[in-house]
Amino acid sequence: RRRLSAASTINQPVYGPGQLGGVGIAFVRDSSECLYVNLLVRSGPAHLSGLIKQGDVLRFINGVDLRGKNLADAPPLSGPHGSKVQLGFERGYGSEPFYVTLIRHAACYPDMLSLPPPGYEFPT
Repeated sequence: RRRLSAASTINQPVYGPGQLGGVGIAFVRDSSECLYVNLLVRSGPAHLSGLIKQGDVLRFINGVDLRGKNLADAPPLSGPHGSKVQLGFERGYGSEPFYVTLIRHAACYPDMLSLPPPGYEFPT
């Protein structure tokens, strides 16, 4: 049986049941309530997918269309560590959505939503 020394376990996070996880995305919201990907957390689930880019618009969470919804009524982006969430994005105005299934990770909790700074120009 392998034994770990105390030195090998110091400062190493342990993730498990009961912890919440995120997908590693920080969003900005425009005046029409659209959520734009502002940045991806390096080595987070969204970044590792290689499919999501800055400026993508989040349109669906687990199949629920976010257009016209209050964010408080939307399905949660964060959830139990290790659970799956399907996100649908648009890249460019009027484009067909693409879908990505990510596994939430506690190191990326919580995902962030912020208001844009004055003068921020949203992608078109």
